[in-house]
Amino acid sequence: MKLTSRDVAILQFINEFGFCEIPQINERFALRKPRNYQIVNKLIQHNLLQHERIFYRRHGLFRLTQAGSRFTSLPPLHRVPLANYHHDLALLNLYLKLIFFVVFYE
Repeated sequence: MKLTSRDVAILQFINEFGFCEIPQINERFALRKPRNYQIVNKLIQHNLLQHERIFYRRHGLFRLTQAGSRFTSLPPLHRVPLANYHHDLALLNLYLKLIFFVVFYE
């Protein structure tokens, strides 16, 4: 299996926050359909990433497996705490907005 530097960056990004949804991956790495699904499906097939549906009519979330966490300096998130789900997603979206702001106005 050959991983690109972008694949490793995606794994590191996801594990930084514990989990994320596809819109955050799209925004952070400027991906569009169908390329975004090709990349995450490749990572899922190689057992580096797992996809779970938590809430009805919401995007599923992605989190790293034990094998995927070997590409990062953090352990994988073993379960997503539902009490913090919306809060953690809001923090992730805020992070993405701040990164855009810093890059755009530098």
